[in-house]
Amino acid sequence: MQFRPCIDIHNGKVKQIVGGSLKDAGNLASENFVSEQDAAFYAHLYKESGIKGGHIILLNKVGTPEYEADLGQARLALSEYPGGLQIGGGVNADNAAQFIEMGASHVIVTSYVFREGRIDYDRLDALVRAVGREHLVLDLSCRRRISGEGKTDVTAIGDDSKGGVAAVGDDLKVDVAVVGDDSRAGVAAVAGDLKAGVAAVGDDLKAGVTAVAGDLKTSETAASDKYYIVTDRWQRFTEEQVSGELLDRLSSYADEFLVHAVDVEGKASGVEGELVSLLSKCASIPVTYAGGVGSYDDIKRIRNLGEGRVNLTIGSALDLFGGSLNYDRVLSMMD
Repeated sequence: MQFRPCIDIHNGKVKQIVGGSLKDAGNLASENFVSEQDAAFYAHLYKESGIKGGHIILLNKVGTPEYEADLGQARLALSEYPGGLQIGGGVNADNAAQFIEMGASHVIVTSYVFREGRIDYDRLDALVRAVGREHLVLDLSCRRRISGEGKTDVTAIGDDSKGGVAAVGDDLKVDVAVVGDDSRAGVAAVAGDLKAGVAAVGDDLKAGVTAVAGDLKTSETAASDKYYIVTDRWQRFTEEQVSGELLDRLSSYADEFLVHAVDVEGKASGVEGELVSLLSKCASIPVTYAGGVGSYDDIKRIRNLGEGRVNLTIGSALDLFGGSLNYDRVLSMMD
């Protein structure tokens, strides 16, 4: 297991954000940390530590002034540590080689290789021709999604909630009504293609929501046990499920995979253990997991579930970004 550091850049600043909060409209995101240092500072630190394979992620939309500001910061980092960092955000077959020439060891790609929710293998082939498989990382960042039509994502909020429902995701087409603490009766969430109701039931319910969809009975999250890749800065679901079959197919195109568990990204609330296990069992090329690490025990859990084969990155929980996990101690826990 290796530590892969990160430099996330948003609106021209090195930041840590809550992954699912990113919005193009107004260039908004919920921020955990905004650094007073530039990207070159972090690149120099990683170089001095002898860590390779860290990733720079440009979080703004291509074609905006904010993206150009992100790119300026990325140039500083790549100049400071040529060959030591990967870069993603706005990469396509036309510009991929330019990022390699700027000093990136790899380009990281998600959105460009998708069209209408499916992988476009012609575009993948074009990327391989542009930079070579050895310089390509595929970002398979993903989220859980409700079974069925696959256009919804509903999450129950908090142990202390007596009946709260959070609707998450741009594609959500559900209106949810919640009846308060004294209510003994249900509430129907009816909309779009959603075939399942969501009932907020009574004082004794600590999770706030019971999802009923066929045989599904869970009071935590109305979701299937499947992960689907999300694109466009984690805002849009695709129809591609993260599975052994998909990982095996894509491994012939890429040198590595990068996988953010978007629902826990930036929350330091614990890792998606099921996803880590899946990556360990199915990825035949190096893979880096990101999302939810908030303690040293989480690091140990990734090592155990990933059987030492899954690398990790830590953002908001790291002391470099205002968190409590000591950078040097984290490095000491690696192989």
